[in-house]
Amino acid sequence: MELKNDLEDLGILYRKYENKSISEAKTEAWFIRPFLKSLGYDSSNPELVDPQYPADPKDIKPGKVDYALLRNGSPIIFVEAKKLHESLDHHVTINQIKGYFHFVREVDFVILTNGNEYRFFTDMDHENMLDEEPFLVFRLSELDQETLEYLEQFSRRNFDSTKLRALAYKLSHGDKIYAFLKEQLLSPSDEFAGSVSKMLFGTTKRKIRDHVKKSLPDAFSRLINAKIQTPIMVTPGEEQDPVETRDPNSTEHPIIAEQSKEQDPFKIETKFTKLDYFRFQDEIVSGTWTDMFVYILSALCQRDRSRLISSFAAKKTTIVARDPKLIKRNCISIGNGLFTTTNNGTREKIRYLRTALTSFDMRDTLRVKLKEK
Repeated sequence: MELKNDLEDLGILYRKYENKSISEAKTEAWFIRPFLKSLGYDSSNPELVDPQYPADPKDIKPGKVDYALLRNGSPIIFVEAKKLHESLDHHVTINQIKGYFHFVREVDFVILTNGNEYRFFTDMDHENMLDEEPFLVFRLSELDQETLEYLEQFSRRNFDSTKLRALAYKLSHGDKIYAFLKEQLLSPSDEFAGSVSKMLFGTTKRKIRDHVKKSLPDAFSRLINAKIQTPIMVTPGEEQDPVETRDPNSTEHPIIAEQSKEQDPFKIETKFTKLDYFRFQDEIVSGTWTDMFVYILSALCQRDRSRLISSFAAKKTTIVARDPKLIKRNCISIGNGLFTTTNNGTREKIRYLRTALTSFDMRDTLRVKLKEK
């Protein structure tokens, strides 16, 4: 709970300065050191944090990492700080942290941050060589419950290098699998289509392979939509007893939907809450905030595709698009030839739903039931 509150406070502070330019020194003082403290690493304690740690055998200033987080006197995490809003994609920066990691063998992880965005790296691909891609990325401005649970494992009291490396493999491999499947969904390769053809039909003949290749995008879309479209129907106007909702993949007891506890999602704090179920019009669906976001956009898309597109016309970012290539990350089909992204925080998803439902005069048709803490 303390970590959650600390990071919420930092998120509030970030929103105060998100459109202002501040120095690296202030970024460290106002954002990065408080973040480290929230994980249990007080920068004023020399037994826990060693600033300007010599990570280069030449022991020169460019070879010193901003912060080394210590355990029993040895560094376990390096933290490289940049000023607020500075891009973390510069090759010089990436090569810099690779060098730090390479020269100090005791270190398990490297955190690269600009005070809002945090990137976590380790060496999964080649031992003692920092990976090109981070296994965990988050922003204080878009922090969700899942990321908070990951960060709890990085706290000083919970730190376990073996468990954290297992988490890194899970997150990294999951992202790579997702990226691969996304690519195949949008444009299946001959190799992938051939593998599917071989598994299903026992042949890789061109005619069969080409047929499989053409069928794969539609099959992926149907599979994705089937995952979220499992509503339990309630007849309008009927006297309604408490309704049972069940996740079809769950072995747990049914959830009793107490309508008296349903809330307007646009009037509640969604940042660190988990969804039990949502009621849209007269349908009750178990799922997450992301499930709800995709489900409702899919329903609105079927109702009036053009109206849905126009409802987001004033937004600076692409929310729905006809061309999936316009969706930069986490692209998902919502049917009827449209695509959206799930690469948004819960608060953003709720704001986008409010915009869309208001455009359709349906804002009051959505209610949610939160999980008990």
